[in-house]
Amino acid sequence: FDDTNLAYLCDPQQRAQAKERGDDPNQLPHAYAALINSVIDSRPKDLTIAVHLCRGNMQSAWVAEGGYEPVADALFNELNVDAYFLEYDDARSGGFEPLRFVPKEKIVVLGLVSSKLAALEPVADITRRIDEAAKFVPLDQLALSPQCGFSSTIAGNAVTVEEQKAKLRLVVEVAREFSLDIVHAHYAVPHATAAFLAKQVLASTRQGRAPSVVTTLHGTDITLVGNDPSYSEIVAFSIEIGRAHV
Repeated sequence: FDDTNLAYLCDPQQRAQAKERGDDPNQLPHAYAALINSVIDSRPKDLTIAVHLCRGNMQSAWVAEGGYEPVADALFNELNVDAYFLEYDDARSGGFEPLRFVPKEKIVVLGLVSSKLAALEPVADITRRIDEAAKFVPLDQLALSPQCGFSSTIAGNAVTVEEQKAKLRLVVEVAREFSLDIVHAHYAVPHATAAFLAKQVLASTRQGRAPSVVTTLHGTDITLVGNDPSYSEIVAFSIEIGRAHV
């Protein structure tokens, strides 16, 4: 699921706006968790559900900022999902301290690679931040992904295709160093297909062991198929290869 409400409640300005509307920003996270649970609690036992907390993603811009502390307890202990895709690409996402609320049975995917900025993150910086996060949640509960999608709208972000490829190669490199178990692809096309190729590369260099790929199906994928049905097979393929069990 792609959720903005919980992400926006991390932002002091958004919380102030909620108060102006007559809402209690301290109670809203619990209400949002209950609402989402009412939809997903009857899911099949073999269906894995994750939530991405999106802070806005259009033309390299964003909407919300602030650490996860205001929503952490409800997010990790009341929302009945299996995994969380959290944006952690810069200082506006705050520190890793809220991860102390994560239960042992859940996975946190760290969005440490920016999908908004073209600059390539140094491997040393990514590995250092994974180590920092591991102080609050065990390493075997952590995974890595880009912070969001490279293009949530037709306008895209200020990141070229070659720069996107370089960032995906970075995820592969770090995954190899940490022997990570999961790679998140935000959008079926082209990112899940690229992640599939990355998986094949890792399998050939890690004695057949490669991470699972989790794909977030986005409205952009639906629009793509609606405008041109010839994309339906590759979108379906990309979704199927992204059915990872956590």
